[in-house]
Amino acid sequence: MIHEPAYDIIRIPNNTSFCLRRFIYNCDGIDLDIEGGAGDAAGAGENMIHFVRRLREIDPDFIIGQPTFGYPQVQAEIDVINESWNPGGSSNDLADSVGIMVYEGSQSLDYVENYAHGTQQWEGFPIVVDVPYNSIMVGSKVGRRRSAFLQRFGSL
Repeated sequence: MIHEPAYDIIRIPNNTSFCLRRFIYNCDGIDLDIEGGAGDAAGAGENMIHFVRRLREIDPDFIIGQPTFGYPQVQAEIDVINESWNPGGSSNDLADSVGIMVYEGSQSLDYVENYAHGTQQWEGFPIVVDVPYNSIMVGSKVGRRRSAFLQRFGSL
């Protein structure tokens, strides 16, 4: 294997390689957008966590976002979120943010508490940690309703 300083090869458990061209493209982060199917396969969460840890070893300042649905439903996403924070909101230095993928008006705001207060949800709720508010990004399709969205967002 040829090793060039511009590349870091990451081997994840299923022998897949990922080339991070952080110097060539000046890339400063990644969104781990794994969805149903692949995200629910056996070992997917464990592989994603290993991948994130390897990214952190290579570049501790690399920005890592974990997109998720409003209600947590993809196991690999759930695993990364639960491994990235603790009850009470302290970080384990894995993912930097959770992005709520709900894009109708301000509806993504309805799901913030699922992540900010995961430990306060009902027994059996898949998120068992508390993600700090400043680590939660909300999706929106604002369009003509921009002022209504901003008013609601400001009330948080």
